[in-house]
This record gives sequence, C-alpha cells and structure tokens, in this order.
Amino acid sequence: MQNPAVRPAASATKTEGLLHGLSFQQLLLLAFLLIAGLLGVSALRALYTLEQLMLQSRQGAAQATVLATAAQGLGQRGQALERAARQSLVLRDAQLRSNFDDMAVEARDVLVSLGKGGLAPELAAQWNTHLATVDSLMDAPPDRALDNERLVAEEFVALDALHTAIVQSIQEINAQRSEALLVAGGRQPPQRHASGCGRHCAGAGAGAGARHLAGASLQAAGARHSPAG
Repeated sequence: MQNPAVRPAASATKTEGLLHGLSFQQLLLLAFLLIAGLLGVSALRALYTLEQLMLQSRQGAAQATVLATAAQGLGQRGQALERAARQSLVLRDAQLRSNFDDMAVEARDVLVSLGKGGLAPELAAQWNTHLATVDSLMDAPPDRALDNERLVAEEFVALDALHTAIVQSIQEINAQRSEALLVAGGRQPPQRHASGCGRHCAGAGAGAGARHLAGASLQAAGARHSPAG
C-alpha cells in the first residue's frame, strides 16, 4: 500500500520537473506574464463594473425624468379635471361629464405608473379618495349643484396640496437613487440639507414622511384658498 505522505513530495517533484531547465531570464519572463495576466483580468473586471455603473446611471436618469414628468402631468390633469367637474355641475353637460371621466382614467393610470416608480401607496390612495368624492358629488341631483360645486372646489384644493406632496416625494425618491448610484461607484454623495418635511422623511421613512408632507401641504393650501361659490 502506497504511503499518503509520499504524494505531496511527488507533486512537488513534478512541479520542479516542469520548471527544470528554464533559465533565470525565462523564469523572470514567466513571472512577468503571470502578473500581467492577473492585472489584465482585474482591469477587465473593473471595466465591466464601470460599464454596468454607467448603464445604471443612464437608466436611472431616464427613469427620474419619466417620474418627474408624470408627476407634473398629474398636476395638469388635476386642473383640467377641476374645470370639467365644475362646469359639468353648473351646465349639466353630458360631454363635459364624459371628458371628466376620460381624464380621471388617465390620471389613475399616471398614479399607477408613479406607484411602480416608488411613490408611497398612501399618497396614491388619498388622491383616488378625493377623486372618488368628486365623482360622487357630480352624481348628485341638479338642485344641489351649487352646493356641490363648492364641495368639489374644496376637494380640488386638497388635491392641489396633495399634488405638491407627490412632486416632493418623487424628487426625494430620485435623489435617493442618485446617491445610491454614487455610493455603488465608490463616490461620496453630496451633502443635502433637508428642511421641514425633508428631515422628517429622512428620519421616519418614506411612507411616514409622505403622510406628514401631505397633511402639512393640505393645511397650508386650505389657509391660502377660499372655496369657490
């Protein structure tokens, strides 16, 4: 039976046999080629990592633009919805009501896309709740049209304040993703001085911060606007 202790010695002898007969210059060249190969592999890995970071950066910038544009578009749809709703209540026009319904569907689709982009579900739920209230007020009997127009105006004041909260929430989401890319690339993200709700959002999390921001904006908007008669 072969002694196991003999195997390492035999392996070392085999390695020495492979290098036996090589001159010092040849051994030096072999070592240089091995080091160069290792450096080349490391460089390729670094290049691949850099390309991935650049790709993620481009995708992040494109996504940030899409989210910001969608958030701004939601505000524009909110203004158009208010005009259609109030005119429909006063004029009792079927075409205006149909326009309102179509724009409401588009607005909800925008909210869905914002939710996929990271918008807090609480903000989207509040937006849908206010819009559903407006929809129910528009279905009231004609003799309540003037009273309901005032209530609809109040709902859209709330929606306007909520839209401000949504825009600020999207800006915070984009900033956090930009910082994450900088950290992944080994760079120090710039210091951002948060104030007001920004500090609250950073300390308490995106969901709680979004709720605080929506409430604060709603109070401010209610103080600035008076309901339309």
